[in-house]
Amino acid sequence: MPNADVSIYANRGAQLMASNGIRIREDVLYTDEKGEESERRRKRGEKALEKLKEVLPAILEGDETVLYVVSQCKAPADILEQLTMGWYIQVITATTLVFTNRRILHFGVTTKGKWKKTLKSVRWRGIAEATVKGWISRQMILKYANGKKDVYWGLNGKDGKKVKAIFEAMMPASRGEAGAEPGMTSLCPECRAALSAGKYSCGQCGLGFKDEKTLAWRTILIPGGAYFYTRVWFLGIASGFADGMFSLVFLYSALAAMNPGILEPGKDGTRPAAEGLWVVAGFFLFIVCLHKLIAYRHGRRAVRTYLPLDRS
Repeated sequence: MPNADVSIYANRGAQLMASNGIRIREDVLYTDEKGEESERRRKRGEKALEKLKEVLPAILEGDETVLYVVSQCKAPADILEQLTMGWYIQVITATTLVFTNRRILHFGVTTKGKWKKTLKSVRWRGIAEATVKGWISRQMILKYANGKKDVYWGLNGKDGKKVKAIFEAMMPASRGEAGAEPGMTSLCPECRAALSAGKYSCGQCGLGFKDEKTLAWRTILIPGGAYFYTRVWFLGIASGFADGMFSLVFLYSALAAMNPGILEPGKDGTRPAAEGLWVVAGFFLFIVCLHKLIAYRHGRRAVRTYLPLDRS
């Protein structure tokens, strides 16, 4: 594995220190994108560590040293998720990235930086290629040894330049490491053991997580249920209202189609034909199903980040 004192900037030697019980590289975390001393960057770095001081010491291994912290960026999201979730995708995907001499740590956070108990990591040896692209808003692209790829987005320009410098140093330094690495892997927030895809309990400490089967039933039976289950309250309320309204129109149209007599006659004394009412009912049934399908897909994305259940 790369040493903690691996050179990041040619104009500076490694400066290791401890802050809040965390080993850090002062010459990287507290400097600007050129490796120059920056009081503003120091304050920013200290603030980032302050938010993670309760959890990070327990996660770091032995002599693992923090190089840099990207306080806010966005986790990978596909085009469909971005289009159907709109601006709220910025909230759902909020992420803090911690770069160490051994790996990259992914913390799911709120927009204010509070940890949501979702954790992932990938060791440097598991990354086949790492690049930073973009101009004002940067993308961090990680291609893993197992062939998969993640695109983190929404990095600001200065963070992008720092991350690029870290990649240029760490990628060559990690090439000689032995052992297979699966890529970005979810970890248990309590015991830090690796979690298995599709298995919603920790095999080491027994911590349970929200699962796809429960998500499916709540999506079907409860208006807005997918969002309430994954604790996305704003979308749950909005979706529940829309879901309920569409369902009521469907039910009313279907009942009217089966018994047109419940409808008031029009000015000409006639009532809508049953065939037309069935068309209306079918249309709103389609809308309800589509709405629930999209909500389930959004919920599944959240569930697959491993949302821990409250301990009873």
